Amino acid sequence: MPQSAISYFADTLLSPVLAIGLAVVALSRLSAFGILAWSLSVLAGAALWTLAEYVIHRAVYHRVSFLEQYHAAHHANPRAYLGAPPGMGTGLVFVSVFLPTYALAPILANGLTVGILAGYAAYQLVHHACHFSTPRHRGYLHQLRVHHAAHHYYSEAGNFGVTTPLWDRVFGTQIGRRAAPNLTTASALKRAPGSPIEGKAGSE
Repeated sequence: MPQSAISYFADTLLSPVLAIGLAVVALSRLSAFGILAWSLSVLAGAALWTLAEYVIHRAVYHRVSFLEQYHAAHHANPRAYLGAPPGMGTGLVFVSVFLPTYALAPILANGLTVGILAGYAAYQLVHHACHFSTPRHRGYLHQLRVHHAAHHYYSEAGNFGVTTPLWDRVFGTQIGRRAAPNLTTASALKRAPGSPIEGKAGSE
């Protein structure tokens, strides 16, 4: 759905604020061993987010017809402020991860939620940067931008991961450089149809 800049970036602010709040609560109450267990849970949550990001992008945004049409609008105009209602993503993480897990293992619930929220915030920032910035060549963000550009410009579906190409490699959906040779350099990205570099309209 179309959004204002404020609503579009709402989750980018809400998710880390909630993550920090949960972290403060945990770190102020846990013993040294509890902090270790919590830290491992945070790492597990961050890793779990990368898989969730891949699955949501591949199986929901590109398979569920109702959401597919909204995602197609993003592909058509990736610099437009389109997305879920503000706070929805952060709220879904809290409701689907923290609440069900808290009754069984409070430390795990807190840590997993912090890690997933951190991953979600990173996803939002990276995805925005893929369309609105020109990362330094050879840097990791540049690699992610090339990876994501192939998702938009290449005819074959693939490159569903945004913050990491790991799961595309695992599940065989990575679009190789040979398949999309025109997207491997910053200069080529500038020439790609609809490229978001240098103020031109682009794609996710």
